[in-house]
Amino acid sequence: ATQLPVGETGVVSSVQAVRPFFIRGTLDEPLAERLALRAGGPEWRLDSAKAFATLLCGREGGPQITADLKAETLQDQMDPCRMSELMFQAARRARLRAAQREEPKAAEMTKAQAREALSRLDAQTVIESLLSREWGNASENARWRAGRRELIKMCSALPLSGDTSAFAESVLYRRINNNLAMAPGAVASAVNAEGSYFDDQALDEAIKKLEAEAQPMTAAGRWRRTIETILLSQEKFTRWRLKMEHELGELAAAAIFNPLGIKNVYSKLHKTAPTSDELAKEVMDLLMKLDEFDEYTIAGEPSERNYLDNSVTADRARYKDLGAEFGKKFRALIEEIVMGDEEKDSSSKLLQLVFENSQQFQMLVEYAREFCEAQNEAFLNKLSRAYQKPDFCIRRDTVGDASDRLLPLSLSWNADWYYGRNIGDKSPASDTGSTAEEVVVKGNGVAQG
Repeated sequence: ATQLPVGETGVVSSVQAVRPFFIRGTLDEPLAERLALRAGGPEWRLDSAKAFATLLCGREGGPQITADLKAETLQDQMDPCRMSELMFQAARRARLRAAQREEPKAAEMTKAQAREALSRLDAQTVIESLLSREWGNASENARWRAGRRELIKMCSALPLSGDTSAFAESVLYRRINNNLAMAPGAVASAVNAEGSYFDDQALDEAIKKLEAEAQPMTAAGRWRRTIETILLSQEKFTRWRLKMEHELGELAAAAIFNPLGIKNVYSKLHKTAPTSDELAKEVMDLLMKLDEFDEYTIAGEPSERNYLDNSVTADRARYKDLGAEFGKKFRALIEEIVMGDEEKDSSSKLLQLVFENSQQFQMLVEYAREFCEAQNEAFLNKLSRAYQKPDFCIRRDTVGDASDRLLPLSLSWNADWYYGRNIGDKSPASDTGSTAEEVVVKGNGVAQG
């Protein structure tokens, strides 16, 4: 509380709530159930089968916990307002038999785990986490959304083409992550600033190695592993997209010029027109890349695995269906070209087939582009989380003019929120004197994250 300079007798203070909040919920009132009974006398007798059948009760027939460990993990992967969708999916997973679950280890949260967690936490800890992670905060100015807009703005300056653009993109993303990781208590954790350049095969192996590693025990370790996996996957997708766009550009020009005569148009541009064999090779390379892309998977969310964005799953399904249809049409001609049967003029037939199916070909490429964009969205969604404040902070202005002495800026997440030292950190905070941890009586000190 801050004392106000008023002329009346007495002391008048302005009280400010440290973390004001509200909770929106749905109240479900089913038909009444008997919890106790009495007959022929004034004493009530509890129906123990019903009265103690709470959510944490381990008795058979008690209510089940709908949320599972996977739902808790996915909640912090995308927009923090998606609780309803995640709980719907968790309820669906709970209805499946154990043998049907795709990830048995990420199945139910047991009642023993829930009881153990509640025995170690208090209500304020839970509230602090919910507010910091902005669960249900639909404001356009929420830190997650504001951070995402800032990331999009920074990434708009990236080069769009060139052999080194994919790696340059990765290096820039690493620098952004490390800048966000500098503040005390930051959600993000620093990664290798320069990264390592891999050829295509080594890049695949590096991604598989990261995915095969055991889940780190610390939050910092989990962040680093996730960000590294997403960055490598993003670089893989970007390389593939740049190669596809280059070959597609050559074929698109040929398709446009075809009715006018390709050689005639190129002569007016004072350029050498590509031969049918050269264009056919471009077609084959592009078709092989499109076929190879069918094996790519997104790191992060939204992905085709967890259904956080149904358009990603739908695009992948359409891509596979359309790719299978294309394979039937082009496979015979490609085999003839590979065999070198010049009498059948297979190259010209292949080009003509592409021109005749240009609309379907364009749809196939568009689905591939959208899938690449989904990988970029996964990176933005993850790194936007770094703009959210740590779970446990207090406002620096709660101690008034003593904020610089008790809650030094050097240990603060930003100018408004104090985080404190990490556990085990004995280094002095500042030269301004004692901090809040040293001033407040033991047992009533400032909570540390």
